Amino acid sequence: MGTRIVVHRLGSATVARELSGLGKDDQRLMRVLSVIITPPSYKASGGVSAGLKLAEHVAELVAMEAAIMSDRGGTSQRGRLGIRYFRCHNKLGRLSRFAPRQLVSLLWTSKIPEHIAATRPELVHFHNPFPPGALRSATQMCRRLGIPYVISSHGFVEMSGFATAFRVKAFVRPLVRLLIEKPFAQAVRAADRIFILSPLEQEGVAALGIPPERQIVVTNGVDAEFAVPVPAEVRTTLSHRLAWRSDVTNLLFVGNLTHNKGIDLLLHAMKRIRAPVRLVVGGALRSPGQASDLLRGAGLSERDDRIVFTDFLTFDELRALYQLADVFVFPSRADTLPLVILEAMVSGLPVVASNVGGIPYEVTPDCGIVFPSEDVEALASAIDELVCDAPRRQRMGAAARSRAASHFSWTRSAEKSCRAYSDVLDERATRAEAKSPDVVALR
Repeated sequence: MGTRIVVHRLGSATVARELSGLGKDDQRLMRVLSVIITPPSYKASGGVSAGLKLAEHVAELVAMEAAIMSDRGGTSQRGRLGIRYFRCHNKLGRLSRFAPRQLVSLLWTSKIPEHIAATRPELVHFHNPFPPGALRSATQMCRRLGIPYVISSHGFVEMSGFATAFRVKAFVRPLVRLLIEKPFAQAVRAADRIFILSPLEQEGVAALGIPPERQIVVTNGVDAEFAVPVPAEVRTTLSHRLAWRSDVTNLLFVGNLTHNKGIDLLLHAMKRIRAPVRLVVGGALRSPGQASDLLRGAGLSERDDRIVFTDFLTFDELRALYQLADVFVFPSRADTLPLVILEAMVSGLPVVASNVGGIPYEVTPDCGIVFPSEDVEALASAIDELVCDAPRRQRMGAAARSRAASHFSWTRSAEKSCRAYSDVLDERATRAEAKSPDVVALR
């Protein structure tokens, strides 16, 4: 029996598709838009980076364009992926200069919904749910036009525990429910698929109203370039800049220096660690006095030479840090599947990290130590354990490198994404065939 071809109508586009799977013809015909939701002020976000990286690999398989909220307009190109930047505007208008930063970040919006209406892609893939109002606007446009959409679960853990992760005061929580929880839930529940980043999310996503048959595990990948040694001059220059010490165990943290990433927990743990260590805090400072404020808040001296803040790092400097350090530490309060952990692992570092989100899926017991979130004593104890056992650190680092390389691949995630896109479109075609006289079956 020959392959069954169906001509079906999705929105205004008529598309011929093979229902037997993602064949070469299907790849040429499928048009997918990858939408990155983000406040324009966020310069470093794992969800944004992961969304663009996956889109770049998907674009090798199907016709994909990326649309991203930004502080500027214009276009760029990553391999076969064309990226269009949409300048944001804030619903507060001129008042945004005087409003609290958290409120301003919630109310950014862009012309991406209008772009969806103008281009009519076959399917839209959303990444990053913050600000959730912008996500809801774009998904509402998809529903209005009958365009199916999927959402990757970047940031779902943060959205589910937003008030705690970001220290929201009690009197502000009704606003959180209105501007965060409600639009987030509305966008998620209407999705054709949720691409969860690890199996550990299944129960939490089900609690949002997404049954198992609408969930699929599509993990983050890791850039293999992190496993490639950096040039000696980069390592030497960075070592001099940070006054690197070889007589102690060097701990490394990389991430935004915000409450949800738990940097304050790590600084508090420094007072309890008995072994000789030095902590390198990698990440851009938001203000000239942020490092001093963080140290004082943890009861540490601003002149404590055991702790150094790098501020902004280039890509090569970041790679060099992973390759110079002895232990990677990530005490996050809310994360889904952090890219920085995978980068550290593929660089050969053992990991000490909190047990939130999908971190226990990344960091198995042979790769590092996972401790209860918020438990400073457990964090300090785990660091002491590894500092005092160099052979164990080496075994864990080797296991971490192997696990990251073998389990987290952007290429495999892109292939799995395309199969899921095809499944979603097949389901829509089948429903349309049952309802619409415009559908013609050809054999």
